[in-house]
Amino acid sequence: MSSEPKITFLEEPRKPKSDECCGGGSCCPCVWDAYRQKRQAWLKYHQEKPQADKKQANELN
Repeated sequence: MSSEPKITFLEEPRKPKSDECCGGGSCCPCVWDAYRQKRQAWLKYHQEKPQADKKQANELN
C-alpha cells in the first residue's frame, strides 16, 4: 500500500487573468507556465481515471 497522498483534480485549472501576467517574459516561473503544468496534470488524470475505474470495477466482479 502506498503512503503517498492521493491527489484529485476535480476542477479544471483556470487560465490566468490578463492582469496576472506581466507579458514581459522575464518571470520564472510565469503564471502561464504554472497553468500549463497544472492543466497537463489535470488532463492526464482525467484520461487515466476512466481506465482505472474500469480496472477497479473488473477486480470487484
